[in-house]
Formats: sequence, C-alpha cells, structure tokens
Amino acid sequence: RASLDDVFDADLEKKVAALDRAIAQQKANELAARRLRQEAAQLEDSGLLPEAVATLNDSLKLDPDPKTRDKIAALEARIVDEQRKIKQARALVAQGFAKEKAGDFTGAAALFRESMNYVEDESIDRHVASLEAALAVRTAKKDQAQRLKEEGLVFEQQGAREMAIQKYRESLDLWSD
Repeated sequence: RASLDDVFDADLEKKVAALDRAIAQQKANELAARRLRQEAAQLEDSGLLPEAVATLNDSLKLDPDPKTRDKIAALEARIVDEQRKIKQARALVAQGFAKEKAGDFTGAAALFRESMNYVEDESIDRHVASLEAALAVRTAKKDQAQRLKEEGLVFEQQGAREMAIQKYRESLDLWSD
C-alpha cells in the first residue's frame, strides 16, 4: 500500500482491493464457521448428533479446519455406536415380549432390564416395574397356596378329611398348576 501512495498504479490498486476483499471474505467465513461449530456443539449437547455432523460439514465448507474433520469423524463413530445399541436393545425387548407372551415373566423382566443397559427407555422401565410387581404377587400366592396345601396334608394325616379338603381347595383357589 505504501508504494501506491507514491505512484498510482491502477492494476496494482485493483489487485490490492481484490486481496482486501479476499481477506475480508476469509474472516467472514471463519466467523461464520466458528458460529456453526458453536451451534453444532449445542446440537451435540442436546443429543442431536446427525444434525451436529451436518452443521459441522457446513462449517467445513467455509473453513476447512482439520479439528472439525476429526470432530465429525468422532461424532459419526458415536452415531454408529448408538445405532448398534438401539438395535441390540430392540432385539432384547422383542425377546422379552416373546418370553412374556410365553408366560416366562422372570425371563422377560431380565431381558427388559438387560435392554436398559443399551438404551434407557422409561416405558420399558415402567413395564419391568409392573411385571416385577405382578411376579411378586404371583410368588406370594404360590407360597400361600403351598402353605395351605401343607396344612391340608397335616389335617389329612390327622384324619380330619373335611378340613384337609377345605385347605386343598383354598390352595387350588390361589394357585393351580
């Protein structure tokens, strides 16, 4: 620029103006890219990983930063891992419902709980809680039925057949297998 003050050179003046515009554009791109990276960080914090990757890719178009490329690669790996976990959880939930349908409530609850290791799901958590509550009631009934059956056996051994029959019927009313 100092040389332009002494002697006017139109071509050189155009070249300097073009360089000034390029520098201003580069700074604007870097600023816009920085804002996009900040937006991507917020998206990531909100768990919106694919949207964060898309925003970081937009940032790269403005400013080809190697750290941004590394961040994109890391987020893409996390997305793949999360998809794997979701797939595993869904498979376990499907197996759990199959066990539940077959009457294996204990096995179903175990599979549902295992699925929670991969993906937290409040509806599955509530379902497990209701299943376990039902299992507790079922176990209590089965235990009570067994006690009544044993009482009936004692009455039968003592010759009190009517009392034995009554206890056996109470047992069967609670639990018949």
